[in-house]
Amino acid sequence: MSKLTKPDKEILAILNDYRLFVDSDKQIDMPFCVDEIDKNHVTDLKGEAKLNATAPLGNTVLECVMRENNEYKYSFNILTDAVKSRMLFRMDEGNGTHWNRHLPIPVDQQQVPTPHFHKVGDDGIMYAYSTDDLKACPNPLNIHDGFLAFCKECHVNQDNIQINIHEEGTLPLEFAPEPDPLIGIQFP
Repeated sequence: MSKLTKPDKEILAILNDYRLFVDSDKQIDMPFCVDEIDKNHVTDLKGEAKLNATAPLGNTVLECVMRENNEYKYSFNILTDAVKSRMLFRMDEGNGTHWNRHLPIPVDQQQVPTPHFHKVGDDGIMYAYSTDDLKACPNPLNIHDGFLAFCKECHVNQDNIQINIHEEGTLPLEFAPEPDPLIGIQFP
């Protein structure tokens, strides 16, 4: 049996401010770029942007980590300096199933497959949950569609959402396939 998850006492002390922040409109500069190589995991790309909220909660940033350079393995995180745990809100894709073992619900309902969101509940414990919108999305969910779902759920830039992904020091060029040298030639 696993240990029970402990409540975040700092967030519990500011729970109303936390709820206001999560529900408030937020803005970041667009496009959001995921282009830095993670120093600890050279196959991972990271991106970070300052997040401004109408109901702020410390200095907040939006962070993305795309693991193994795979657009189907990523997480989006809203982090703050207002609490030691730093994490305020999160979305995961590509990490399998999360278990909400601490919730007083039947065991078969404690599993939450990816993609899913995480936020703090009334008890001060961060839990995973899905939405009808996420359940209606293709599975797995690519990072571009995941960013749209994340921004919608946590009220970021509702009218202008764009994410760019490319490795630092490289140009995000797309190459057309080789043209057919026989196009336009008529054979007898």
